[in-house]
Amino acid sequence: PIPPHPLPMEAARENAECGLEQLGAYSGPIRARDSGPLLFSEEELQGKRHAALTPLKGRFAGPLWYNSLYWPNFPPLNCLDERRWACQEDAQFYASLDAVNADERLSEQYVTYGAAREDLCQHARMPRKPLNLKAEVMQYDGVRDPNWHFPLQDFLPKRGNHTPYENQARRFSENGAINFGLNAEEFSDSVLPVSELDACITTSSEPALSERVVGREGYFFTLLRIGGWPYRIRRIGTFDGLGDGGRTELHIGLGDYSEAVLWQLLAGGATHAPSGPAGAMESQGCQRTGCRYWCQLYDLDWLGPKKDESLAMDPEIPPEKGFVWFRVVDSMTLPSTGKQAVRVQLLEDGIVPAWMDLRFLQVWAGDMPLGYLNEAREDIDSDDP
Repeated sequence: PIPPHPLPMEAARENAECGLEQLGAYSGPIRARDSGPLLFSEEELQGKRHAALTPLKGRFAGPLWYNSLYWPNFPPLNCLDERRWACQEDAQFYASLDAVNADERLSEQYVTYGAAREDLCQHARMPRKPLNLKAEVMQYDGVRDPNWHFPLQDFLPKRGNHTPYENQARRFSENGAINFGLNAEEFSDSVLPVSELDACITTSSEPALSERVVGREGYFFTLLRIGGWPYRIRRIGTFDGLGDGGRTELHIGLGDYSEAVLWQLLAGGATHAPSGPAGAMESQGCQRTGCRYWCQLYDLDWLGPKKDESLAMDPEIPPEKGFVWFRVVDSMTLPSTGKQAVRVQLLEDGIVPAWMDLRFLQVWAGDMPLGYLNEAREDIDSDDP
């Protein structure tokens, strides 16, 4: 069965019966104790705790939880297709999924970003036509830690009421992918117009059993979904509709917050007008349709080092170069999660976020495969020294 807690990568390779080899070992942090399972569940099985389950009232924090989302937040994954379970009953991975889902529905299962990328890469059909794409910015959130650690460091004071680092609700590293910001104009010319990409902004969906716990001590993300792939948003801002020189900006953290603030910014809040029969008051739709916004993603928020390390803010690459620009289309309810969302249209003024899995070397724009990376060139300005 799928282990409930982080499993060393070496052990995953040795224990063939654990079922992890069906999708490959998790391509998480390099340190073995930080690696994790492909997916895990919270549902109880016939009154007993299944080996693939996590505690219902545990802490939803740490590197595994930071790099995971509830399964409806991802595009449809082949490993969660129940039709495959019957065809591969002899595989322990699918047998464990079938046992946990004895009530014939997908239970409270979380999927790591690394597992979702791996599932897409293994079942995708790459385009045959070669593409030349320009990456305006890139970011790698991986960390390699070969340093010696003080043996008594666990007894040193820590933030969060002395909470161990692996249980803190903070940002963690992820070694499995590199994120790119592709030139939007070139993307429109080479692939398809960016305005035709299926995109919306919503909040992360959580199972009903864990919403209370997650809201108190776990992660809660605002997502830019492109073709169903969830990018986590750090900031959203706009200049439209605020008068001459007006500007508003919303900084979004990693924890729970009032979603009304987000929808007030993107949709303008609830409005009624006498537009019904005989002048009856009716609820109006999105009041911010057509307004332009920008957002900064956690995947593209640290684009390079500082020019002067003595200064608090002196980036070598302006953060604005990694902004995604979009126009609000309308309010909607996301079918896959039932959550409120705002449909948006990407603009060529910004970048198109993309990711590349470092083991498969496949480049994806959201859930759209662009091909394998087989050549990279640096565009050097001849005027630079």
